[in-house]
Amino acid sequence: MTESEWLESNEPESMLRLLMPDEGLFTNQIGRSLPVRKRRLFGAACSRLVWPLVGVNDRCRGAVDYLERLYDDDAIRNEFTERYWDEVLEAARLPDPQTPLFLILAAMLTDRMGDPLGQIRHLLRVAEEYESDRKMAARIADLIREVFVSPFRTEIFSPEFRTGDVVSLAKVAYFDRDPSTGALNNERLMILADAVQEAGCEEAALLEHLRGDGPHVRGCWVMDLILDKE
Repeated sequence: MTESEWLESNEPESMLRLLMPDEGLFTNQIGRSLPVRKRRLFGAACSRLVWPLVGVNDRCRGAVDYLERLYDDDAIRNEFTERYWDEVLEAARLPDPQTPLFLILAAMLTDRMGDPLGQIRHLLRVAEEYESDRKMAARIADLIREVFVSPFRTEIFSPEFRTGDVVSLAKVAYFDRDPSTGALNNERLMILADAVQEAGCEEAALLEHLRGDGPHVRGCWVMDLILDKE
């Protein structure tokens, strides 16, 4: 697959394989490991894609929302220590009546999100079964391009562009999103793009991504560069 094919591809499995070595661990072509956080946030965004097809209850929404906050919200990480989360993961396999159901669901989702190819195949099967969304593969491909930097490029955001205004606008934009879809606010992202450019950044791919239609979700590779997230 060439870079131009990557940008136009509607084949999510082929795209993910470019980000994965034979061992099955996420890396890009220059050998850097793609963090667990990115995989989890991609998985959460994928989970939201199927909700309009199968319906979803508040517990499922709470589970996905919890996972997203777990990897992005310092308060959540401080409240639920690593040891506590290990207990929740164990509860997913041997449920304890005292464990909140949304946490058990979150743990189950975490297990699935460790296998992104398996999750993609599951989403495509669901979409085919319901025959309600023939563009599911294309939507997943868009999410891959949203969360992961192209394997053909190495994007760098210079610290000098990370001004007070840029960081402030980025934080607001990152946490202002549609509660049902998880989508970030496009208007805020366009304002952020202007601020980034005014700070001196002229990187076309970065600015075009912020000004594009999206989808934009937590884990967006540009937002992660600006906010210095892994």
